[in-house]
Amino acid sequence: MNMWTNDLFRLDILREEQVEAIHEAAMRILEETGVRIADAPTLELLASQGLSAGGDDGLIVRFGRDFVMEQVAKAPSSFDVRSRNPERGFTIGGNHVVASPTGGAPLVQDLDRGRRQGTQDDYVELIKLCHVADELHSIDSGIIEFYDVPTEQRHLDMDYLTLRYTDKPYMAVGGTGPVARDCIAMAAIASGGRESMEASPSTFVVVNPASPLVWDDRMLGTVQEFASANQPVFVTPFIMAGGTSPITLAGAMAQYTAEILACIAIIQTIRPGCPSVFGGYVTGMDMLLGQPTLGTPEMSLATLAGGQLARHYDLPYRAGGAWTSAKVADAQAAYESSMGLWSTLLAGTNFVLHAAGLIDGSIATSYEKLVVDLEILRMQAAMLGGFATDEASFALETVAEVGPGGMYLASPHTLERFRDGVYRSELSSTEDHARWEAEGALDTEQRANAVWKRMLESYEDPGLDDAVDAELQDFMARRREEIAREEED
Repeated sequence: MNMWTNDLFRLDILREEQVEAIHEAAMRILEETGVRIADAPTLELLASQGLSAGGDDGLIVRFGRDFVMEQVAKAPSSFDVRSRNPERGFTIGGNHVVASPTGGAPLVQDLDRGRRQGTQDDYVELIKLCHVADELHSIDSGIIEFYDVPTEQRHLDMDYLTLRYTDKPYMAVGGTGPVARDCIAMAAIASGGRESMEASPSTFVVVNPASPLVWDDRMLGTVQEFASANQPVFVTPFIMAGGTSPITLAGAMAQYTAEILACIAIIQTIRPGCPSVFGGYVTGMDMLLGQPTLGTPEMSLATLAGGQLARHYDLPYRAGGAWTSAKVADAQAAYESSMGLWSTLLAGTNFVLHAAGLIDGSIATSYEKLVVDLEILRMQAAMLGGFATDEASFALETVAEVGPGGMYLASPHTLERFRDGVYRSELSSTEDHARWEAEGALDTEQRANAVWKRMLESYEDPGLDDAVDAELQDFMARRREEIAREEED
């Protein structure tokens, strides 16, 4: 299976009574304030369970805690996601860690071509880079938006190009019910049919409420399609404390917990046992500029607390990432992303979206930042391995042979292990200053530029079965015609 195992790091920052206090506050929000459910089919579904809607607009549903907890208990604590390459599958939950690149950016940038709207060519390059990167176990279908395909049809090309150029598991586009339906159909074609896919998930999706406390028809339409197909749904509010939630972390955590649990209860009502993930994203807001602040202490504290809440509900946890507000792959990008990725690891996170490539608060995907983030992930993976304390590792015979004042550099023990005995960065500058100057005095971003080019050169096409490819092409052609007619009407 293609993932990491985290047996070393887990930091609980909340006392058990604090976890219970957040839970109780979330239950009160669900019972007393309620959630706006702006989707007729979901309202009908909830009404069939005895939950009626009220409020001025007739869309406010107050969820009883017994109903919510009964439904949430039906979600599995872990699940497998398969790939068309059996070696690429992974488990989400338990002590497993899956890393996935950033997604959803409207722009792309690199040192050579600058900052620009993305194209299909950019998209394919980024998918290839993520395919090559061993530190990324999953792919985001939608790593950037590209603008040389009409918006209404773009999801077809995104999922197809992902299936075509990588055999890693992938997150489908989603976003609306009809889009989600197309994505499910394409995933089924690539994974042996709908029945096979329902028995063993082959794709997944992220859904976000319109905080505070609104689930609309776009997201709930996506939920309906993925839950009906038994494909995992990652429920992740995008909370800006002081903007879309109370400014205090306690209030923000209580609200986002209420939003998550309401959606998971809906998912389990649609299809009991459908994999559902507790997703955490809470950050602050710059009160002068009205912008989210990323890579901050508040964001890390919320990530850590979210991990405890997910474990409280016995649910897999999606959180964190290499978040930054920096505009280029500079020191700010590095320290903010490191802050975010360390808290992600310590939180016991199972699925890390935005693990690499995000820049400017997810406005853009950066080729160079992708490489910098991969280096951070590589270091963290090395940390997860710990270190051995067996007889050979103590090397007592070598200590005796070298003796006081000796040198280990030429010892057989060192020579046998020098290639992998000490971590060696693929990005960092470790040469002396004179050599660094002689080789061009390149900074981190310039070195990263050279690394991603070497990565692209090393890409090996995994291919796509001809029959599957033809079926996908036929499906897309048919759907393009249908979408065009719908647009005309």
